[in-house]
Amino acid sequence: MSVLPVLFYSLIAGAGVSVQRAFIMTAAYIAALLFNRERDLYHATALAALVILVIQPPALFGASFQLSFVSVLGIVFFTPKILSLFPQQDRLLQKLDPPWWRKLKHQPLIFLVVTFSAMLATAPLVAYHFSLFSLSGLVANLLIVPLAGFLIVVMGLFGVLLIPFSFFVAGFVFYLSGLLSDITIKVAALLANIPWTSFLVPTPTLITVFLFYFFILALFCWKFYGWPKRPLLISLSLLVVNFGYSHVHIKPQGLLITFIDAGQGDSAFIRFPEGKTMLIDGGGFPNGDFDTGKNIVAPFLLKQGVLQIDYLVLTHPHPDHYYGLRYIAKNFSIKEFWTNGDTVDDPCFLELEKILAEKKVVIRRLSCGSLRMLIQRVSMDILHPPPAYSGSGQGVAARLNNKSLVIKFSYGDIGFLFSGDIGLDAEKMLLSTGKGLFADVLKVPHHGSSTSNSVSFISAVCPRVAICSVGFRNPFNLPHPSVFQRFEKKGCTVYRTDLNGAIAMATDGKEMQVQGLRQDRKPGEF
Repeated sequence: MSVLPVLFYSLIAGAGVSVQRAFIMTAAYIAALLFNRERDLYHATALAALVILVIQPPALFGASFQLSFVSVLGIVFFTPKILSLFPQQDRLLQKLDPPWWRKLKHQPLIFLVVTFSAMLATAPLVAYHFSLFSLSGLVANLLIVPLAGFLIVVMGLFGVLLIPFSFFVAGFVFYLSGLLSDITIKVAALLANIPWTSFLVPTPTLITVFLFYFFILALFCWKFYGWPKRPLLISLSLLVVNFGYSHVHIKPQGLLITFIDAGQGDSAFIRFPEGKTMLIDGGGFPNGDFDTGKNIVAPFLLKQGVLQIDYLVLTHPHPDHYYGLRYIAKNFSIKEFWTNGDTVDDPCFLELEKILAEKKVVIRRLSCGSLRMLIQRVSMDILHPPPAYSGSGQGVAARLNNKSLVIKFSYGDIGFLFSGDIGLDAEKMLLSTGKGLFADVLKVPHHGSSTSNSVSFISAVCPRVAICSVGFRNPFNLPHPSVFQRFEKKGCTVYRTDLNGAIAMATDGKEMQVQGLRQDRKPGEF
């Protein structure tokens, strides 16, 4: 019968993986008491894992399963060993303390050590799954666990028991519980925003995660079980070698460009031959809380081991290009910010400007011919807009689009043309200048809109590959079918981020490889 309340609580708590683990371990503990068997947390944890994986085998690969079980194992293994390092009070003096004080005075220390043990055990997995390392949990748990683990839960259960007797009183208890929940969330958010308590880290490889656990276990076994130093030194050496190899290995031998699948927006990452980095636009969804910078662009960069952007470029100030840049500018090291000089009176854009100003980022306002440079053997030229050009077209949006930065990169025999959201007017201006527009790869203007991509412009660029950054089933019906036909007639292969996912390109200056992340879709398929 003792299991029934635990089962009831597990069900109302949502029966997630961590709740299932807690229920099974509690049931195993109660069963051990009933049958007078030895109670062992390692066995109970193993039993819980076995039961869950028999029912849900894919759970093994989920972050919730891994973090839940590793945190428990970390608490069980590390906590008593760390506590043994603290000096113990003399037993005679302990007897002089009141019983209640004897129990209470060590609780903060135990609580901190338990939290630290869980954090130590889960840190590699948190870094692997979320590219994050946080110290705020040490303080947060001291405040949040008593609120969430005791007051809120107890009040919620008490409110359920009161329902048959008085809806009014039960509702009041639920109201208080909800109020405490709001306070808990705000406290957690406040602590999470304290500077230097949490920061992004490059996503470690599985080998790095394994070596870290090997090192920590070897360290504790050497300290507390008298193991020889050899495993400790071996694990430390392997960890250092792996760390060094990862940083050397990620440096490219050529030019690497990835068009990120950022929905109905633009974002492209460039890694130059000797490791310098550039991010052109950051995507964005203006009508929602989804942050492309936080949820798409940043995870991609961290998977690449990138924490610094040498050149952050905004082609023009439209939400689907700059909304995602706020998170990047705030959380990554930015050396320079390039823009066409246009600004908009939008809170998100003003926030981006504020972040850049606070971090004292060098800002360059570019126009045609204002910047021509060589970045690690890659020549770069600004082709548009002209210095005195104020935009053209009907409406503010069209004028901003036509003022997009157009940038050409050349590496050896291979050229790339980034066209922003330019329209037909800007295309005509580019054609009239007589500048060399020819490029092997064209970032399709304005997501494949029929108000761009004229036949004459496509003919002048004459790309072998066209990249269309567009959202899946977007409400604008982009790219326009007629645009695809124009590229098809020129023998150009079209890749789309909505169908092909992120599109990675690599070149040594002579040959070029193109690969879409989604292998089940054919390039250019509609």
